[in-house]
Amino acid sequence: MKLYCKVEQGQVVEGPKLLPLHLSARSDFDLLNMGWYVVDRALPQHFDERLEVMTITYNIQDRTVVAIYNKRNKTEEEIQHYKNEITAQLQEKINHELKNCRSKLDFPEKLTLQEIESWQQYKNSLENFFNTDIPVWDIPFPVSPAQSLFPILN
Repeated sequence: MKLYCKVEQGQVVEGPKLLPLHLSARSDFDLLNMGWYVVDRALPQHFDERLEVMTITYNIQDRTVVAIYNKRNKTEEEIQHYKNEITAQLQEKINHELKNCRSKLDFPEKLTLQEIESWQQYKNSLENFFNTDIPVWDIPFPVSPAQSLFPILN
C-alpha cells in the first residue's frame, strides 16, 4: 500500500498518508504534478512506543519523498505521561468491569456457587490490579468469568 506526501513550495505539508479518496484513481504522474509524492520510508528495525519517540525528517527528491524515521529515548516526563495515559485507560476499563461484577454479584441467586466464587475472584483481581511493581503496560488484564466460560462468544 503506497503512502504519499503533499509537497508545497519545497516543504511537506501533509502525510505520509494514504491518498484522499477523490485522488485514488489518478496516476502517480498526475499526482506528482499536483504535489502528491510517493513516499519511500526508512524505518528503524525496532521501536518501543513505551520508551521511545519517533520523529520524521523528509528528503524531497524529483519523484519521491524519502521519510526518514528517527527515534530517541523518551524523557522521564514523557514516560510518566505515557504511564498516566495507559493507567487512565486501564482504570476506565477496570471501572466498567467492576460495574459488571457488581451487577452479577447483586443477584447471586442466578449464579452457581462456583460462578459466585469466580466473579468474586475477578472483582478482587480488578480491585488489586495496580498493586504491583510491574510496569503498568506489562500487567496482564484479568480474564472475566464470562470470557473464560465462553471465550468464542467474546
